[in-house]
Amino acid sequence: MSPTIKLPLYPKITLLVVLVIVSSILVAGDPPSLTDFQQFYGRIDALPNGTFTLKAAGGTSIYNTPIAADGTYGYSPVFKVYASGNPTITFYAVNQLGVERQLGTVAFQGGEVTNLNFQYPSDQITPPPDTNPPANQTAANQTNQTASSVSDDDDEEPAPTGTCLYSWICGLWTDCQNNIQTRTCLREDQCDQRLEQGEIAEVIPTPKPAEQRSCAAAAQPATLCQTAAKRCFGLQVQQCSTDGQRWETLQTCATSCDAFTIDCKEAAPISSQTQKPFPSWIFPLIGSVVLLIVIIILLSFILGKKHKYAPAKEYIEEARMKGVSDTQIKSRLVDQGWDGQQIEKLLK
Repeated sequence: MSPTIKLPLYPKITLLVVLVIVSSILVAGDPPSLTDFQQFYGRIDALPNGTFTLKAAGGTSIYNTPIAADGTYGYSPVFKVYASGNPTITFYAVNQLGVERQLGTVAFQGGEVTNLNFQYPSDQITPPPDTNPPANQTAANQTNQTASSVSDDDDEEPAPTGTCLYSWICGLWTDCQNNIQTRTCLREDQCDQRLEQGEIAEVIPTPKPAEQRSCAAAAQPATLCQTAAKRCFGLQVQQCSTDGQRWETLQTCATSCDAFTIDCKEAAPISSQTQKPFPSWIFPLIGSVVLLIVIIILLSFILGKKHKYAPAKEYIEEARMKGVSDTQIKSRLVDQGWDGQQIEKLLK
């Protein structure tokens, strides 16, 4: 009569947890590194109206995060850029049409949390002065000069001065259809808001760029910018070259560039209520604790497996001492419900 082999019993909950964790490890493979990313957060000033996304490109990897209506990013959700080595991360502001504007670059530093603020580049165009202004305009200018020379002894606030030009941004041209290409152009200036707030006295409309052209016109060489146009590009005040093919740096600001006046300005103080990101040391700590728990459970699983086959190993030794063949031993153990492949390993 074959001996009855009793298997050790383990709590069902413990066994279920072990199986879930081991299955997750086998499926997911090695866990990702906890230090190969850099977390960014901050603000983008002078954003025009519309919905924007912040794009970060490093090497062949691209990461995106939404920009809030107040220009902040990286607070909710957290914005992490993963990379290896020390590549240069280039940041872009992308509008709803998919048009990208480069904001700046920064060297990647793994495991760091970085507060990074940008200034949205502006392409507002200042028209060249008219050497022969109309008579009514000359009279208006003289009136303004006379008014500006009046003493400020009274308590009345000075009337707003200055103008704001429409600024347009256009999407890419479509493919040719019936010898025609189309695109969509939207305003990106803040002239209307500045007029309502009393910052300027007049809004000057500029013509909307063409949204349709013939494919023959597309073959003509296109210019990058309009001659003598100015813009803020990060901390730089830039002006378009005479041939319209490149932007030339006129001045580098110490703090920031004003997109309205296209001139340097002092940085606005950062609010004391800015949310602080998680400290960088908490992620390695959490990873170490999780890894330790997984190792303990795996060791328990391996030791439990060895303990499970201990009765079968003892039975093999006793049966061999009695002269029972390995074939008979395997047959009896398989009849009792033991796994045949594991018995083969024990018999070797």
